[in-house]
Amino acid sequence: MAAMLEETATVTQADGEWLWLETEPKSACSHCNASGCSTSVIGKAFGNRRNRMRLPNTLGALPGQQVVIGIPEPVLVGASLRAYLLPLVVMLTAGWLAVAAGLGEVLQALFIMGGLIIGLRMAGSMVGRPAVSGRYQPRLLRVLPGTVVPVEFASRRGNES
Repeated sequence: MAAMLEETATVTQADGEWLWLETEPKSACSHCNASGCSTSVIGKAFGNRRNRMRLPNTLGALPGQQVVIGIPEPVLVGASLRAYLLPLVVMLTAGWLAVAAGLGEVLQALFIMGGLIIGLRMAGSMVGRPAVSGRYQPRLLRVLPGTVVPVEFASRRGNES
């Protein structure tokens, strides 16, 4: 069985069949107390926006409980390769074709930009196909025992289904 990448999330809403979950993003500089570094300045500028997602309630979790969600590591690695490597390869191939065809610099630049756009669209369509997109959805792994967090988000956000 493949290793799972896991994250703790808080259940904000549950309607029996579906859960709304929130995770807090982890800052790269959260382990350091320095306040003047560029990473902390950028992190403060963009704020600590919570990630919100909807998953099937396969474990009967309730609002306020903390759960562990996960995604298989090979799935995440494959998605990363599609998202980053495919557009790069298509962009470089388009640039190589423009140079091989003897086009001028402006047309080469347009070919490169076009290749990047085509590569990004290809990657997006590969991930967005219904047969594939379910593979990229995290799975509810377990409910953490004895964890109930006050759910103030549910009342202020309303029902988002």
